Amino acid sequence: MRTYDAVLSVPQGGYGPSLQVGPGSKFVDAGARIGHSDSALIDAAAKFLGKKSVGELEAVVTSGWIKVREHQNDPEQIAMRLVELKPHILVPSARMATLEATHFLARQSIV
Repeated sequence: MRTYDAVLSVPQGGYGPSLQVGPGSKFVDAGARIGHSDSALIDAAAKFLGKKSVGELEAVVTSGWIKVREHQNDPEQIAMRLVELKPHILVPSARMATLEATHFLARQSIV
């Protein structure tokens, strides 16, 4: 999508870039069809994650990934796996991120 400016990459000092809708997005908008349930899920995820910092996003999303991809249901095990994968995340932060991810996924009936 970057090749036709549907998505613009905006550098963020010290972190990866932010992505923004670009002028070429009209081609995606015209051709993309998203079902109502998928659209509602995207909206819910955007509201849930939209105001989080990069560090918070990393912890919450990785916790969700561990839960879903590694089929782990024990919050303490998810938090410890998060710290194993991302040693810069402290255990209390890992526990909080795990709880947030677990609650979000449950509310959306994802797992």
